[in-house]
Amino acid sequence: MKTIEAVIENFNFEGVPPWNVSTSDNPFIRLYGGISDDEIGVVMLFACRMLSGEILNDNKFRTLEEFVKDEGFVLEGGLLFKENGKIKVAPGCCCGLENWNEWLDVPFGKCEIWTGHDPESLIELNDGKIKIWQDRSLKNEVESIEFTVDELIKGLKNVKKDLTDFLHRLGQWTKFIKPGLENQVVSHFAKSMNIK
Repeated sequence: MKTIEAVIENFNFEGVPPWNVSTSDNPFIRLYGGISDDEIGVVMLFACRMLSGEILNDNKFRTLEEFVKDEGFVLEGGLLFKENGKIKVAPGCCCGLENWNEWLDVPFGKCEIWTGHDPESLIELNDGKIKIWQDRSLKNEVESIEFTVDELIKGLKNVKKDLTDFLHRLGQWTKFIKPGLENQVVSHFAKSMNIK
């Protein structure tokens, strides 16, 4: 079974976070409806850190208020491609989740998508099949994952549903942290991550 997941890179925050965060050592955190509150805490900590470079450790309310005031943010991550539970292609360095929707153009022939570097992925579309390699420089030496156009479109629809479900969970989490700010946080996150 092949799956596509929207993920951010997990990171270790040095210091005392303003809210509870996951201490998982998984390299990625999936954004979907089943995300835990502590994982949302990591996502938002990362989003706030990327926004201003500074977290207001002593004031979770002001941290979220500052978050919604900014023009936008990026999150290191992207789309994670798995086959039978095994990661085949992961976002490379400097890839951002905000570009996830560029994959919607792949079934229509756009194969030059920023997936990060070190390694840089390769995407090919031939005869209705899409192949993706983790490292374009090792195309003949590493495994790839292959989708039909219909499979990729279905997988990307699932990603969009996952992201929409994540926004619902983000609203619940925000309401617990700072009631009254949930609509602003969700709208700001959706706009910055191109979730429509």
